[in-house]
Amino acid sequence: MSNLHIMCGLPASGKTTYISKWAFTDDRVVHRDEVRAALRERLHSDQYFPCSADEEYGYFLDACRYAAIDASSRGVDLWIDQTTLSNGSAHKLLKGLNSLISLYTTFNMIIFEQVCTPLAVCLERNAKRTGFECVPEDTMLSMAKSYLLDMAVVRQQAYTLDMRLPMIICRHTINDLY
Repeated sequence: MSNLHIMCGLPASGKTTYISKWAFTDDRVVHRDEVRAALRERLHSDQYFPCSADEEYGYFLDACRYAAIDASSRGVDLWIDQTTLSNGSAHKLLKGLNSLISLYTTFNMIIFEQVCTPLAVCLERNAKRTGFECVPEDTMLSMAKSYLLDMAVVRQQAYTLDMRLPMIICRHTINDLY
């Protein structure tokens, strides 16, 4: 059976780099940034956020659901590349995925891959990005304030979804990535 990897970390913390280093070639990866870019193109938008947060999240969740079905049918892992900074965002993702497919019968384990990079390093890396790859600084600072992922709370909320999957959290420091 497949594993579900949910990346956690600030923008520019190294989540995508971690996936490129550790995911197998056949694994499925859903990048929230790519979903947002596709929406910008589809909606002919020149804004960083091309539509409402709820609408964007709906498209992202649909991409995750279809990737989960594909990963499960092929027996490969699914990596979800988004910030996932709070208990609420983790629960929202798990609940949304579980609404279409039974995570209990689809995945062997849920692994929260938490990339712990200091805010100053993330801001420095982000400043070197260009175009839509550069996250607005006020958005990054707001995200940093909400970075409170607590596995005990996530696990408790997940059980309300009747999920009996083992869940682990792996914390990676900046030295693990480079």
